[in-house]
Amino acid sequence: MSTHDHPGDGTSADALPAFTAIRAEVSDRIGWLTLNRPERRNALSPQMLAEIVTCLRAWSQGTSVNVVVFRAEGVSFGAGLDRDWIQSESSDDRRALQFASSTFHRELFGLRIPSIAMVHGHAVGTSMDLAVMCDLRVASDDATFGHPEILGGGPPLFTPLRSVVGDGWARELCLTGRTITAEEAERIGLVNHVVARSELHDKTRELALEVARVPRAALVATKSFFLGNPGIDDFIHTQHDQLFEAGLTYRQVDNV
Repeated sequence: MSTHDHPGDGTSADALPAFTAIRAEVSDRIGWLTLNRPERRNALSPQMLAEIVTCLRAWSQGTSVNVVVFRAEGVSFGAGLDRDWIQSESSDDRRALQFASSTFHRELFGLRIPSIAMVHGHAVGTSMDLAVMCDLRVASDDATFGHPEILGGGPPLFTPLRSVVGDGWARELCLTGRTITAEEAERIGLVNHVVARSELHDKTRELALEVARVPRAALVATKSFFLGNPGIDDFIHTQHDQLFEAGLTYRQVDNV
């Protein structure tokens, strides 16, 4: 069940439905969006992706949230797309996942307010995409990042990663599928701050409060500068939608 109160000021957040795969809370103009499938290492199912989109749209269109923080329950930030759906024998299931994933990528990449990823444990595949498409990233020292899906036949999303770490590192991470530590992620510019796991929440909240105190109109205007080049439509069709349509997923390596 979602919590939608502002503990600090007693006002109501923008209206949200009850969620099951995520939790949503608002405090001090920070929207805390918690991935809540710990038993699946927060693998991204169509339902979870749809709930994220619903939450982001409400906060983006409303007035109560100046910055969104993504965090996760359990041992990992996220294991990527849910393999039960990727590997399903049902074409309807795979189409549902494609639609939900495409909508999610478009919504987060084009989000008009700032976002921060608070990462612990593994952030791999589309869960790494989630972190990369945020504006800022804070990681615990046990965090790891990577695109191992290429080893199973799934080409990674390249363009958002390139915009954060540059061409050379993006190519290496996407072509090799290796994972990197939080320390290395900070060194190459993927992560803004690395702290001990016990300090992760406080450091992330500190950064979020710095962003949240900026007037919302100024944040929205500044975010618009980030969104123009490249635009989501410049890459998402070729680097995401067409790959699903061509069957370039874990379960169809031999089709490459």
